[in-house]
Amino acid sequence: MKDSSKMTLDLTLKQLYLMLINDGQDSYTPLLSIGVFLLDVNHDQDIIKTSSTVSFELSARYYNIYKSRWENILERQKYYLKSFYAPNATTSSILELRVEEQLNINISSTMIAVFMSGFLNYNKTDQVIKGLKRAETIFVR
Repeated sequence: MKDSSKMTLDLTLKQLYLMLINDGQDSYTPLLSIGVFLLDVNHDQDIIKTSSTVSFELSARYYNIYKSRWENILERQKYYLKSFYAPNATTSSILELRVEEQLNINISSTMIAVFMSGFLNYNKTDQVIKGLKRAETIFVR
């Protein structure tokens, strides 16, 4: 007989990329790439307690348009996240984030310039689209 008061979730993902692209003015230049690798999620819940563990590797990099290459913002490394919740326990909830090595976040003036350039192009493109929509409204009537 299956226990209906217990829930278990196991999820494994080999890799997932999120890519931010500057598509303003038909350039389609990559700006930012965030990668999640070897994601492993375990979640157990019953009427007494809830516990979850998540392990993953994470990296982030931007495309340096001045050097035509990818440069790291966050170097790939392993992270562990644990959570525990038991409302009737002495310590009712715990949340722990652990990193195996020193966390290095690389921010440069070039990276800021690349992002600002991308966002400025986005704003210009957005203004052009709004102008076209206004013109369409006027002429379509």
